[in-house]
Amino acid sequence: MNLAELEGFFFGLAINPWLMLMPSTWVPMILEDENIVFKTRKQAEEMVPILLEVYNSYMKAENEGALAFPFDLKKLDVDVFDDLLGWCAGLKRAVFIRLSAWRLRDIEIPQDFSVLMKSPAFSLCLIQAINDEKLLKGLFPVSDGEAERSDTESMGLAIKLLPEAVGTIQEYSRELRRKEREEGIELPPDGPAPMSEKIGRNDPCPCGSGKKYKKCCGAG
Repeated sequence: MNLAELEGFFFGLAINPWLMLMPSTWVPMILEDENIVFKTRKQAEEMVPILLEVYNSYMKAENEGALAFPFDLKKLDVDVFDDLLGWCAGLKRAVFIRLSAWRLRDIEIPQDFSVLMKSPAFSLCLIQAINDEKLLKGLFPVSDGEAERSDTESMGLAIKLLPEAVGTIQEYSRELRRKEREEGIELPPDGPAPMSEKIGRNDPCPCGSGKKYKKCCGAG
């Protein structure tokens, strides 16, 4: 993951409705990424508290209602566009860590396409398709007799709808979390993930897995 992907990834973690999502699930996804290379094991170990601190900052922003789509589409030049695609790739990885958490079977699918585009189901599909040309092409059907949209046109339409789509799934996730709490599911505390200044190899892993650090996020 590059920086843009990491930012999207943490954003996706923060809006993921799976309340049992523990760092032991997502920390290895970063540490084991082929594009992130650590020179030493110690360097990888030192990264874990930093990742948890970043995660906590995103969660704090989401819990306070301050986490918002980070791009200004009016200033979308080539460099920003590449960052946006990277951000979306990271977002997708985190959002779909556990697909069942979104309770897709409970989502009512509107028949009117203009209403459908504002639904959580369509918004999740848009996130899934933004870096996939085949999926993206099928996301925006054309009427009989209309010319098929080009890849560029489909991408342009998707990018235009992206801020609203992110906001839609963000609000839907908040609703799912409220429902889970109301249903009395036993959940971990909402506070920051535990961290320490220095993690011993035999200490409990700060990700919350219950394993020793050397056999969890510090393995390798």
